[in-house]
Amino acid sequence: MVIATAREEVEKLAGRIERIEKSHDLIAEYNTWKAKDWSRVDSLNSEEKLLKDRKADSERLIAQQKKEKEASEKRHNDEIKRLEQDSNRAHDNASELDKAATRLYETILPEFLTDEMPEGSLHVDIAIDQSSVLVKQINGNRDASSRVSTRSPKF
Repeated sequence: MVIATAREEVEKLAGRIERIEKSHDLIAEYNTWKAKDWSRVDSLNSEEKLLKDRKADSERLIAQQKKEKEASEKRHNDEIKRLEQDSNRAHDNASELDKAATRLYETILPEFLTDEMPEGSLHVDIAIDQSSVLVKQINGNRDASSRVSTRSPKF
């Protein structure tokens, strides 16, 4: 019985030795990994922190640039709105001048001009014609500026 127990113990130990010998390659692979890769953990952690910091800096820069872009768009849109209002006012003023010139030419002028007036007094008619030409030029400039403002890029 003592011999049988000893033989069982020897067989158990032999099996254990065999398992240890089979795991020798696995242990060697683990030791190689530990020496080679695990030793880089600190440098990889440092690199990860650096990359996270760079990402955070980039996100802050993007947020700042978005704010600046929005402020620039607002300034441009406000300027476009102001220019459109100025253009509308100029158009209204030109229309009023055109109406006044037409009214002056058609209504008021015939009352003051007669066949008996000296030829030098016709300078009023010339002034009215020149005013009409000027009003038409103003309208043309206004139309050209409105075409330019409708083509300007929207930000």
